[in-house]
Order: sequence, then C-alpha cells, then structure tokens
Amino acid sequence: MSDRELQLAELLIETLKTEWNPAAYSDTYREELLKRIGAKTPVERAEERAAVSPGARAEELMNALKASVDAAKKKQKKRPSRKRTA
Repeated sequence: MSDRELQLAELLIETLKTEWNPAAYSDTYREELLKRIGAKTPVERAEERAAVSPGARAEELMNALKASVDAAKKKQKKRPSRKRTA
C-alpha cells in the first residue's frame, strides 16, 4: 500500500468515525426470544410437560441407550483385532 493510499484510508476513517452509543442498538433476537418465552403462562408450560408421560420418557431413553450400544458394537466390529504377542 502506498503512502498516498494510507493517508486516504486514514482520512476516510476519521471522516466516518463517530462516538459509540450502545443505547442506539438493541438485541432484537433476545427481545423476541424473551417475548416468546413469556407468552406461555406457567399453566401452559406445566401442561406441556405433563403431556409427555414419564413412561414415554423412559422408553425414549431406553431406545436411545440401545441405539448407542448398537452403534458402539458396530464400531468395534469394524476395528481389526489386535493380537498380543508374548
């Protein structure tokens, strides 16, 4: 970069530079998320949790555990066995 280009870049930065004002910005994602969370009443949230029976949760957990064990067994079968020599 030439000296002239550097001077022009510095001039441009100085011209566009403003004081940082965080109050001028808002976190719209967070605001929307909090609004959606707050939209549900405690009763609605309790009803959602109650809709899934404990038995269904246990069954879901057991299925996930079985799938994990099966995947580990398949992975172990793919590995070549190491024979120890004495």
